Amino acid sequence: MSSFVHLHTHSYYSLLDGIPSPEDLLLAAKKQGMKALALTDHNGLYGAVEFYQKALEYKIKPIIGAELTLADGFNLMLLVKDAGGYRNLCRLISKGRLNGGHIGFKLHLKDFTGSSEGLICLSGGHKGKINHLLKKRHADEAVLYLRKLSDLFGEDIYLEMQHFSSHDSLVNIRLRDLAVENKIPLVATNDVHFVSNKDWYLRRIMHAIDANTVLEKTATAGTSEQYLKNSDLMHDLFNSFPGVVQ
Repeated sequence: MSSFVHLHTHSYYSLLDGIPSPEDLLLAAKKQGMKALALTDHNGLYGAVEFYQKALEYKIKPIIGAELTLADGFNLMLLVKDAGGYRNLCRLISKGRLNGGHIGFKLHLKDFTGSSEGLICLSGGHKGKINHLLKKRHADEAVLYLRKLSDLFGEDIYLEMQHFSSHDSLVNIRLRDLAVENKIPLVATNDVHFVSNKDWYLRRIMHAIDANTVLEKTATAGTSEQYLKNSDLMHDLFNSFPGVVQ
């Protein structure tokens, strides 16, 4: 499990959502002996250059990506494989900004046509449409959506599995079955938004500011489990799912 890599990771460039700087994330990863780390902020690449440069300083392989918001309200995770993929991700982000208007962001699956080469797609975890459909027991719809993603990304598609509480176990079993039946690999992520679980309080404050409400009424800030967990903890979470890419 020493080769575990966090592939779904947010910095403070996920505005009013992520807590750490790109360097904070890299320092934590280096302390844990990790050889690589992804930065996947929401709908942007604002921290990509800073992250890349600092990663090289710390001798950690940088993986550039972004979590993109689709028009249906669900998310997809994209990771860059090469220079062409970076250009395509920039193109998609620009298109999402243009489609979304002044402060919005909106992409349709059709927008990925011709712009998917050089990119790896993760299904989005808790905020992805596939998780939502499986939670609702709409397995047939999940299969159809997965096929659409496969048509766009070919073999560069992974089902993203997350585990923050016991309530996630059933959906993860359904994800495992979907992966086996459709020969799609699974990948474990933790939707990281802070380095330590103690920082969840700060994320809740930022969500309250964003919603213009009080802290007690904030229910959108996820859980305290969304921190940069070490390899052993991630292994313990997913050791009942053999074959998960970690």
